[in-house]
Order: sequence, then C-alpha cells, then structure tokens
Amino acid sequence: MDELLIELDHADPKARAREFIREFVRFSAANPEFFRFMVDEGNLLDDRTKWLVDTYLKKRFITMKERGIIRAAGYEDSQAPHVFYALIGAVQLIFAVAPNCKRLTGLDPRKPKAIEAHAELVANLIVP
Repeated sequence: MDELLIELDHADPKARAREFIREFVRFSAANPEFFRFMVDEGNLLDDRTKWLVDTYLKKRFITMKERGIIRAAGYEDSQAPHVFYALIGAVQLIFAVAPNCKRLTGLDPRKPKAIEAHAELVANLIVP
C-alpha cells in the first residue's frame, strides 16, 4: 500500500483518485484483519490506537489531501475526515465480514471477480 501512495501518477485527477480507491480495495481484500484491528483498537485512545493512527492512517489521510484525491472526488478539504472514514467503511467492511456476506448474499467477496467488482463500485461511488 505504501508504494501506491508514491506511484499514482495519472494526469487526470479523477482517474488517479479512482485508482487509489481500487488499490485500497485490493489491499483490503488481501488484509481483512486491518479493518477488524482498526475497529477493535479505534475505540480507545491508548498506545495501540496512537500507533495505528501514526503508523498507517495519518499518512494515507494526508496523502489523500495532498494528492488531490478529496478534491478530485468533488469534495472540499473540510470534508476530508468524512470522505476518509466513508471510504474506509465502504472499502473494507465487505472483506472484514466475508462469511456474513457469503451467507447473506451468496457472494464470496474474496474471489478475484468480486474484489474487482467491489473496487469499481466503490471507486465510482466515491468519485462519480
């Protein structure tokens, strides 16, 4: 995921934003425990939460603003916290509760076609 923060160089800001989201979906599908950890540890302001924010979340949040992803999606910088957490939920929840999704809908979100379909849906949802 860190490589993505450096390598996204599409000239079109919307294309860059959508590709950032697609890559985040792929990362999340491969690492569903990241969302679970974020939810479990995010309820308290302790050393683990500080580590999570300072090590992972802060640089992605700043990168989204600095690389113009928030504005490319049609939002003001003041809306960045809302966009960031809406994106995290939209991207990651389906993978964090994959057995639930499969039981409810019959879709296994861990399959490559489902991952790519989810990537497209979220990219187009956040960046219309």
